[in-house]
Amino acid sequence: QLDEYKDDLDLITQENPNKGILLEIGSYIGVLLHYIKTNGWDVVGLEPDNRAIEYAKKYFGLNLLPTTLEKANLNSETFDVIVLMHVIEHLPDPSLNIRIINKILKQKGVLIVETPTYATVLFKLLGRRERSISCNGHLYFFTKKTLIKFLEKNGFKIVRNDLVGRTLSLERLLWNIGVISKNNVIKKLMEKISVLLKLHKVKIKLNMRDMQRIYCIKD
Repeated sequence: QLDEYKDDLDLITQENPNKGILLEIGSYIGVLLHYIKTNGWDVVGLEPDNRAIEYAKKYFGLNLLPTTLEKANLNSETFDVIVLMHVIEHLPDPSLNIRIINKILKQKGVLIVETPTYATVLFKLLGRRERSISCNGHLYFFTKKTLIKFLEKNGFKIVRNDLVGRTLSLERLLWNIGVISKNNVIKKLMEKISVLLKLHKVKIKLNMRDMQRIYCIKD
């Protein structure tokens, strides 16, 4: 939901009042990148999924680069801001990617990283049943402490670290409950309830304090 990222845009605009060039790594269908572009930024997006690229071009007029950061060969000190939303946990080599990001950011450039955090009450209660643990493709798992240490080690100064919520449909919430249950019967029951009650139409704002968004500056 775009409302959840308005604070990000306000913050990076404070750091860059004249705006500039923003790179989003893992742009998917381009919703966030389009929103940022309409607010006066020059934007570049990286996305390896060809179907997502086609959607972004058709509906938002975005020409995303069909590649990953490691293969993009971007020039040093090009970008004023780089955004990494729910991507770092999927990367086979996060350290390599963060080093490249440091290289292609301008001095005092802003990096925003959002990813699950695992030092939570929910994780302690659920252990391996916790939803983000169960997500396909999650390769690395950060706590607030380990992510800060990781970014500082790679040349970034932390400005803020927020535990953020998200807007989701009740359908998605029941789907998450099914995932946590590790029970196919419960999963199917959640799906039937969602369809019957048309829960995809009902949106709620939920903050379980299990997502962290870090703002940092190339030091």
